[in-house]
Amino acid sequence: MNAIRIAVVVALALLALSPADAEVLWDAADPTTAVKEFRRQRAEARLAEQEAACLRQLQSAETAEQTGKAYAGLAKVSLQKGVESLAEAIDYCRRALACPQDLQTRIDLHMDWGYAILHMPAGTPKAKALQREQGVAQYLQALKLAVDNQTAAHIRPLPKAVAGQADTSEREDVRLQNDLIAVRKAAAQLCAEQYLAVPDGRKELERLATTALNDAALVQEILAVFDRFVQLRAGN
Repeated sequence: MNAIRIAVVVALALLALSPADAEVLWDAADPTTAVKEFRRQRAEARLAEQEAACLRQLQSAETAEQTGKAYAGLAKVSLQKGVESLAEAIDYCRRALACPQDLQTRIDLHMDWGYAILHMPAGTPKAKALQREQGVAQYLQALKLAVDNQTAAHIRPLPKAVAGQADTSEREDVRLQNDLIAVRKAAAQLCAEQYLAVPDGRKELERLATTALNDAALVQEILAVFDRFVQLRAGN
């Protein structure tokens, strides 16, 4: 813990506040330049620790599953490090997806890959168009995985948990299906948003979605989201 932070926490504790409460007050303080800098350094230190742990996991991996888990972790860390690490995040996503992954991790990796591509600096309009197409292609892959594994029509409340017991398979299944429905909605929105300001954006989105999904009804679902966004922009 930073020396100044320790001093402040101790001082607040002397005012009859517990160390935990003092920590909360510190974090809730006005974000002065010093506090912002401390928080930035703390965030960087945590990411460095997470990255080091993932690299150790990668070095000690004995199975494809362990290797994939390490790469997935590195992708998450790189994504949080900022624009300068987006290319690194893309590479880790690609490596992670080449390994065995559970369904939710595979979806997350496609979503992260799409995000990284779309937030990379782009130069010419042609490069930006290619970047948009590649990023949306990853979102569409995530959407397809969600739809292919979705068995519930609507989000459902979780069955009541039993105190002291691990989640039942029923609770796990409901949670998974709720997540898949949420991904389906979010991915469709993200795809539509990318083409709202593009000339002939609806036509281009339809072309990409048709190629990626090969599902006419699902393509129309995405286009309906696009149309609704257009209406909202027009104030309807």
